[in-house]
Amino acid sequence: IYGHHNLAVMERYGEGVAQVNPCPMAVCPEGNGDERTIHICMVTTPAWGSAARKVVRRIDSNDPCHLTITDELELNEALPVTFNLHSHHPVTVSGNKAVFAAERSTLVVTWEWNGEVVCAGQKLRDGEHRPVYQLAVRSKPGTEHALVTKLAISAQGRPQAVAR
Repeated sequence: IYGHHNLAVMERYGEGVAQVNPCPMAVCPEGNGDERTIHICMVTTPAWGSAARKVVRRIDSNDPCHLTITDELELNEALPVTFNLHSHHPVTVSGNKAVFAAERSTLVVTWEWNGEVVCAGQKLRDGEHRPVYQLAVRSKPGTEHALVTKLAISAQGRPQAVAR
């Protein structure tokens, strides 16, 4: 599976809170890894201006097929946070699990936090007019959030039609 885009954004009145642009400080990921593992931490607090006291994303993987994304936010007002994942592949949702099925692979997303699925379908089109599918899972409003989301990739894709 390729072509995924992911971010977590705080929301006010159903709209994403705007980031400071240009960001007043460079946001550079720090971490380590090798050909099988990766451990990254990104402090993006400066990009959110007065909306947040702390915004940190950690991405951890001990093998190439499993990622854990941890979003920690301390906000100046009680707001929900939405975890967004965009893909060129269709998504289905059941409980706290979403599945993006490509031709030869599957991405399973699970969240370990009390989130409401507010979008699970085609939301956009890309610059080449291909459909873009979105998974959006929104937390309850709060001033502190610790959202742990897991991604697992397998080589099993959606069933193919049998040629006759």
